Amino acid sequence: MVNSLKTAFSTLKHKIFGVCIGMVLAWLLLYSLASSPPASPVLSVSFLASTNDAAGVQYTALMLSNSGPQSLFRICSYRIIGPSGKRGDTIKNAPLGVNYKDHVLRPGESETITIPTPIGEKVWRAGFDCWTYGGKIQSIAEDLLMTGRRTLGLKVRDPHLWGLGVSEVITE
Repeated sequence: MVNSLKTAFSTLKHKIFGVCIGMVLAWLLLYSLASSPPASPVLSVSFLASTNDAAGVQYTALMLSNSGPQSLFRICSYRIIGPSGKRGDTIKNAPLGVNYKDHVLRPGESETITIPTPIGEKVWRAGFDCWTYGGKIQSIAEDLLMTGRRTLGLKVRDPHLWGLGVSEVITE
């Protein structure tokens, strides 16, 4: 009698857990379908100055500004891009370095980034990848939704609306 009650209780716990997981996934699905598509990210990149450090290495200082209506999540890498300024014209991808981490730029907020000036490139642009950021709760919901889709064996598409902030042409 006691064993059958334990088994029934264990089965009930598993069913309740399964229903709860299903409800969370259903809520995430409805949330993702109901939320309006975010506006394309608007990240402006402006040249500030070129300088040398104490060892003589040349650096380029750039100002990144969120000129759009939504917060942006800027990842901690950059691209050296050819003069056309298109993503496919990437010459080099590189991390920003230990002084920089992924960063959220609120509307109207700016930050200064310093990158090593590319050696051997006479004409280039700097590019920074970002996406619209809806806050921690939305990020967690997106992560859970992607994990749920992977678990169910469904195709996973990136929920982020990516943008590329590109500087004006920089010449030696």
